[in-house]
Amino acid sequence: MTNGKKIAIGVAALVLSLPVLAAGGMVAMMGPNNAIGILMYGYPQMDEGQLQVGSKMPVVALTDPDGKPLSMDGLGQDRPLVLIFGSYT
Repeated sequence: MTNGKKIAIGVAALVLSLPVLAAGGMVAMMGPNNAIGILMYGYPQMDEGQLQVGSKMPVVALTDPDGKPLSMDGLGQDRPLVLIFGSYT
């Protein structure tokens, strides 16, 4: 095999391996559980909600870490309330 063919094969192998390396890097950055969740539940199933900035908070039933019921009726009345949803595991 000539040197030109060896170089061409090496370049082809490098180019073909880049998407695999990029996907592996993305999984490493976001974590394997998140990657599996995205593959299982994916973006197509996500619906955009009806809440808009400034809209009233819907009534929800919550519990605190001790299991006691938590009322959100009084929250956000005198100052802005920011809710952040996500998995932190």
